[in-house]
Amino acid sequence: MRAVLLISLVAAVGVCSTAGAGATPARSACALGARSIKGHEAVIFCGPATASLHIGGKSYSFKRGVCIWAGSLILTLGTQVNGVPASANNEGAPLLQLTGSSGTGTVYASHGRFHLGMSIVRITAHGHSNGTFKGREPLGATRRFTGSYRC
Repeated sequence: MRAVLLISLVAAVGVCSTAGAGATPARSACALGARSIKGHEAVIFCGPATASLHIGGKSYSFKRGVCIWAGSLILTLGTQVNGVPASANNEGAPLLQLTGSSGTGTVYASHGRFHLGMSIVRITAHGHSNGTFKGREPLGATRRFTGSYRC
């Protein structure tokens, strides 16, 4: 599931970075990076987008991201480590992926030992520049979380 999401996000970044007036492209001229983390290939996202996530009395910050509006929001920040089992928490590399529009969407986040599996969220977008999201952990867990993003 994460591999399919990553492929679609990388494809969307490529399509939107070359798109004309039909879509709002990312506000960055940087290119995706690549490196190896603990023997796994990793995609390093870049750009001015930032986000924060608050859960269980802790706050997590994410930076170096791209924000794309192509009918809905595609926000990816941090580093995606490929081939890592879900229990490995993305090898500790910070990653936040948020997709959707005003209404419903999904979020996936990992930061150090913290791991939030794919969760359904309520997104409130304030134009194409920033917004908030809130939800609860997947699989009926009781912990709620909130977050915000800026493109």
